[in-house]
Amino acid sequence: MAEADHHFLALDARTDVYALGILAYEVLTGRLPFKGKNSMELARAHARATPPPLGGDLPAALDAVIATALAKRPDKRYQSAVELAAAMRGRGQELGLGQEAVNRRWAEYEEMAMRGAERFAKDARK
Repeated sequence: MAEADHHFLALDARTDVYALGILAYEVLTGRLPFKGKNSMELARAHARATPPPLGGDLPAALDAVIATALAKRPDKRYQSAVELAAAMRGRGQELGLGQEAVNRRWAEYEEMAMRGAERFAKDARK
């Protein structure tokens, strides 16, 4: 549950960025960033808790990207899924991944982000 859902704020692309941040965290670590004994505790964690570092052998540079995607205030997040994908791609290049590997790895992610943004825009026009 994104913070906007919890506080009944307007939903926009930054809500999707939060959700993608949760998904990326889980994919990278194999666990969710927040826990709770019940739905209220889980909602409180989403609204207030800082996600733990990714840990393991994952580069700290990815922590910054995920932390920005999971920022509590929507204005502190990436403003779109495309911006998040660009940040992930940039971090991959900073980490010394070859351009081909970075392009291949994130091209699908960017495509997914663009489809999501297009769907959001279409739904907003309804």
